[in-house]
Amino acid sequence: MESKQIKYCTFPITLINGAFRDIKTTTFNIMHYAIKKHMESLKYGSHIDKMLAATEYLGIDFFKTIGSDNRFNEWVGYQYINLEKVPKVRMKTDMLIDFHHNHKSEFEIACFSALCALKSIVGNKSLTKTNFSRVIPLMIQESHELLEKYNKRYHRDKIMEELELSWGLKKLPIPTRGFWFSFQLDHNELAKQLVQRKQKKSELAERKRLAIEKAKREQKE
Repeated sequence: MESKQIKYCTFPITLINGAFRDIKTTTFNIMHYAIKKHMESLKYGSHIDKMLAATEYLGIDFFKTIGSDNRFNEWVGYQYINLEKVPKVRMKTDMLIDFHHNHKSEFEIACFSALCALKSIVGNKSLTKTNFSRVIPLMIQESHELLEKYNKRYHRDKIMEELELSWGLKKLPIPTRGFWFSFQLDHNELAKQLVQRKQKKSELAERKRLAIEKAKREQKE
């Protein structure tokens, strides 16, 4: 049996603004952006041909998810201004559709928003480091009360644990502050990469030290 190809939508992290108020509208905006951007890349065909081609490419059922919503027809000319340089999120289309059609708890929306924030930070890299001072403001862009709530360690740790258990996140703490994380590497590979980075950093520091000592000796001579 042929396996289903995984489809993705790419969108600016700022489009998750409003997720806690209305996740259905948020996911609609995200899919609308992804459809519109793909339509812009198509050179041939009528408007409806491009629209249907874009939804098929992205794995979106147009008539079930978008076509029945009058907002899409109202927004066909909508321009997403000043978003090209905003960090992007690459998210599975199936997840967006699930959050669009099905009821989700605040905790599930918080996990979704945190996942978006982390994906916008890591981009196309296999791993990177960050901290909660960067993650939480990206995750929550609409409410000071929610920002305060999810800045508390209990809620942060609960979300991170869920992302590691069920959402594909792999992370390792940094002894001083923050954490390294990846969506491509497993914990073993992530740990190996960090050990190699630490070793290279030590070797670089040693080369610099030896170079400075050599320069001092030559100056005395």
